[in-house]
Amino acid sequence: WRRTDFLLVRRSQPGVLQSAQQVATHVRRIQDATGIRRVFLATDSDDQVELDELQQAVGTVRFSSRADAPLLLQAARSNIEIAICGMASRFLGTKTSSYTLAIIEERAAVFGHDSSTSEEMGLLPPASRVAAEEGSSTQPAQRFKAEL
Repeated sequence: WRRTDFLLVRRSQPGVLQSAQQVATHVRRIQDATGIRRVFLATDSDDQVELDELQQAVGTVRFSSRADAPLLLQAARSNIEIAICGMASRFLGTKTSSYTLAIIEERAAVFGHDSSTSEEMGLLPPASRVAAEEGSSTQPAQRFKAEL
């Protein structure tokens, strides 16, 4: 789930930015269809409000290291996250993200997953989109812009 730079750079592209509630809606749809219960969250978000909201909604688990960790440790974390996402029975990624593309390629080439087990979040159906927007307690794009 991409945040940081996507909050400004990709905000005009429909379906790319997803609130915590929208991500939860996408995840619950997959959980209902597949019976999957455990959710690993790979994200560049450091917004604790959003992370807590998503954790409460779908019970996410994260592999994390300090934000100020040395570059080598950050690279190792990214590779571990790619491997976890690659091995997972399902993968849900962010549209237009090169990180998502790398994971989808890894899933097919290394782990032999069928393409039907990976998807990118897009626009929710209108009724789901309204419900997710009403349930979200955050305004991340505005908050991120204010922090810059």
